[in-house]
Amino acid sequence: MKLRKSLSTLSRSQEGNAVAAHVLVQALVLFVILGLIQLGYVLYVRNTLIDIAGQSSRRVALLGGSSQEGQNRARQLLDSYISPSYTPRIKISQRIVSDREKQQNKQQKIVTVEIVGQIPLVGPFGGIGTVTGRGSFVAPVDTQEELP
Repeated sequence: MKLRKSLSTLSRSQEGNAVAAHVLVQALVLFVILGLIQLGYVLYVRNTLIDIAGQSSRRVALLGGSSQEGQNRARQLLDSYISPSYTPRIKISQRIVSDREKQQNKQQKIVTVEIVGQIPLVGPFGGIGTVTGRGSFVAPVDTQEELP
């Protein structure tokens, strides 16, 4: 009789614990899911910045465009892929190198585009750090052509 009474008392003291445990597990699962969404968005922004930097460097190198034209192309792609309110820093550098190893008088233009932006916090708002996308392109250049 005493055993039965102590078992019923023990089971009554455990009532309601399932609800509390369920709420705690749901909160934990919610934070894990939000973290995965954030990670996915950060990786999307990083890969997009790398792609935009590569496209902008090709535009400047192949079409003989200026640095301003490359920046305009990068801004246009940023507006369409990420958000018009997302404003990273865009740096474009150009240099001409000679092919000295083969003893030929060929020159190549190397265009490098670097885009540094804020890491968006679940959507295109705010930032908790920076992410960098860098792209380069090498194009042959005529000897008469000069850098802008």
